[in-house]
Amino acid sequence: MVCLMRLTLECINGNFVNTAVAKLSSEGAVTVDHFFLPTPDANGGRATWKYIQDGSTVTAKAQVLLKAPDPTKDIDWVLLDTTSTTPGFFGKVKHVIRANTCKVFIL
Repeated sequence: MVCLMRLTLECINGNFVNTAVAKLSSEGAVTVDHFFLPTPDANGGRATWKYIQDGSTVTAKAQVLLKAPDPTKDIDWVLLDTTSTTPGFFGKVKHVIRANTCKVFIL
């Protein structure tokens, strides 16, 4: 699975806000949308993944952050605990791991 990420900076009341949106694809077809909820869910989660095929979701919050091996090339790694799910493909997810990540700049 390949993750393609678009980073958007919005200016709200003079402050820049990072609103990351990711499209995860397999064999060229987008299979998962990744986004942040506008406000945390009841258990504190904001990072959310939605499986396109069945609409199931998993929302999670960071528990362990590991600094990137090379901050100029890599994105920090993180272990997230699930705070909520909906029935379907993501219905039984307990943890989400972001590791082996890299930054790609397209200007």
